Amino acid sequence: MGDGEPLFLLHNGFYSQTTWDAVIDSLAEHFFVVSYDRYGYGHSSHWGDIGGDIVEAGVSELEALVGHFGFDHINLLGHCLGGAIALLYAQRHAECVGRVVAESVGYYSDDDIQFKSDWTFQPYDIIPQELCRTLETMHGSEYAKVFWDTIRHYKGGYIMNPDYSILSQVRKIKNEVLLIMGDRDFYFDVAHPLPALTKMKHAALSVIPNAGHDVHIEQTGDFLHYVERFLLSGI
Repeated sequence: MGDGEPLFLLHNGFYSQTTWDAVIDSLAEHFFVVSYDRYGYGHSSHWGDIGGDIVEAGVSELEALVGHFGFDHINLLGHCLGGAIALLYAQRHAECVGRVVAESVGYYSDDDIQFKSDWTFQPYDIIPQELCRTLETMHGSEYAKVFWDTIRHYKGGYIMNPDYSILSQVRKIKNEVLLIMGDRDFYFDVAHPLPALTKMKHAALSVIPNAGHDVHIEQTGDFLHYVERFLLSGI
């Protein structure tokens, strides 16, 4: 939807593209916005299981989608896992990427993040009812439990893998990048993005007060202020 330069939105590892409902209309005032459910999510084909590296799979999927549209220049906005996908895509396709927004991204894993990840992935029957309702809304009532059980047992990639790190890749990114996160993020403290920030040549960090992991939902106004200013004017 919208008009202008293409802007691809990449949702996180739990949600679907409907996570962007609060911001997509505003973004579409400036950009041609492409928001999609990655494979295994929302209205896209469902997983039997997750094989291989989920970040690499997301990059390949984005490459196919950009090729399908025939775009030669795009911008990227990714949340958490979607942000990791956006960053690796930009590192490999710098010539066709303008600016990248990386919201609440895990750049590496460690013991603390592993503990929080394991704590989050409780059996479906005992996770908070609010999360159940969100999963059912985003993925459908019949698929929500299958989706959750599939991803909670996955350890092959992203922060669920104790050996995960994209720090060596992000240091090669030539594009302008805005790192954005909440000061109350459950998974990543405010120091987490600093190793990535210092490695990138053209990057800035915005920490949003009174926001957790889903900054675009919890502090929509501040999120749009920083994101739109960056995408339209740069660092």
